[in-house]
Amino acid sequence: MVRSAVDSVLHQNRIGQILCTVQTVAAMAALRDAWPRRLIVAGYSVGEVAAWSVAGLVDAAVTLDLVARRAEAMDAASAVGEGLLFVRGLARDTVDRLCKRHDAASRHRQSR
Repeated sequence: MVRSAVDSVLHQNRIGQILCTVQTVAAMAALRDAWPRRLIVAGYSVGEVAAWSVAGLVDAAVTLDLVARRAEAMDAASAVGEGLLFVRGLARDTVDRLCKRHDAASRHRQSR
């Protein structure tokens, strides 16, 4: 599918989140025997769900089901074309110019 699907399919929330998680679960399966006995695992966003599987808290198949349901819920809660992006390390005026050039909304939240 990754080699044959069109970009619009590959960039759907459900497909993208499942592919990101499959990558983590596959790496876990390949590397598990080489890991030390004690391991700290962390993830962010969908990576947090993948980290649950890496840590052994959730079976890989259950993890992928959770990720699919999570993406479906996110899609149901947003309108077509909506998305979220976090930008760090660029000056605010650079982000504003990029948003304007690409017709994207820009909201600034002050970090604490």
